Amino acid sequence: MQLCEILNIDESPYARQFRHVVSVVDQLHKFPKLPTIPVLITQSRREDGGYLYRVRPPIPLSINISVYATSPALTLLHELGHLIDHLALNPIKQGFGSEHDALFDRLRHFWTMSNRIRRLTKLVSRKNQSDSRTRSFLRYQLATAEIWARIQVR
Repeated sequence: MQLCEILNIDESPYARQFRHVVSVVDQLHKFPKLPTIPVLITQSRREDGGYLYRVRPPIPLSINISVYATSPALTLLHELGHLIDHLALNPIKQGFGSEHDALFDRLRHFWTMSNRIRRLTKLVSRKNQSDSRTRSFLRYQLATAEIWARIQVR
C-alpha cells in the first residue's frame, strides 16, 4: 500500500508541500494495509506537529501539523517517522518498534555512544544548572522514538 492511499490531505496552504513529501516517501517505502489517516492543520503553539494514535487496539488517529510550524513539510516527515515506527516496524503493535524491538539494538547503542546524545544526557542530569522544564524537554528529545523520528528528516 502506498502512503498517498493512506493519508487524507485536505486542501490547505500546505497541501502541495505535503503531497510532495508523500510522493517522495512513496518512492522509498511500501506500507501494510492501514486505515485512512487524516492530516489536520492545527493552531497549536506548543508543538509543530503530532502523531495521535490509540494504544489498544493500535490505531492511528491523525497527524497534526501546526500553522506555526517552522517547516510544515519536515514536520510531516517527522510525524510519518512515528507512524512507520508505530505501525510498520513494530511486530507487537504496541508502543514503538524503535523502543523495544531487538532489530533496533545496534542503532540504540550507536545513539547512546554519540557525542550529541552524551552531552544532552549530561545536561539532563545537572539539576543545579538547568530548570526542571528544560530537563523535561531534553528527556523528551532523548526518547528513543523521538530520536528515530528525527533521523528520518536528516
